[in-house]
Amino acid sequence: MATLLSPTAHTMRQRFGEWLKARREDAGVTQLDLSKLLGHSYVSMVSQVERGRSLIPSPDLMAWAGAIKVKPKDFAMQYLYWCHPEVSTMLTGVDPFEKEGLPPIPKGSAANPGGHSAAAKKAKKK
Repeated sequence: MATLLSPTAHTMRQRFGEWLKARREDAGVTQLDLSKLLGHSYVSMVSQVERGRSLIPSPDLMAWAGAIKVKPKDFAMQYLYWCHPEVSTMLTGVDPFEKEGLPPIPKGSAANPGGHSAAAKKAKKK
């Protein structure tokens, strides 16, 4: 049985998609252009990422950044902030859930199988 994506994870992915769409449009690149630049013959992947339904495979992050003319580090930091917020917190010390006013992604959800545990909260307070 598939694990459902939590509302928080979906919201975070949608916000990344909004950021991505804005950068793509700033670069003057259509969804079709981006798909072709990434080697796809269809736009559904781009559309799904922009709507928060899919994540970008890690090996493809550099190509996406280059295609929309965003510095790789900036792209990666945005991707981590919105799509892997626990990792972002570890790197930056900024908790995206708190900053965005969203509840943490619950343990066992599709986006967070390990969960946002009480131990992590205790470690953060120290």
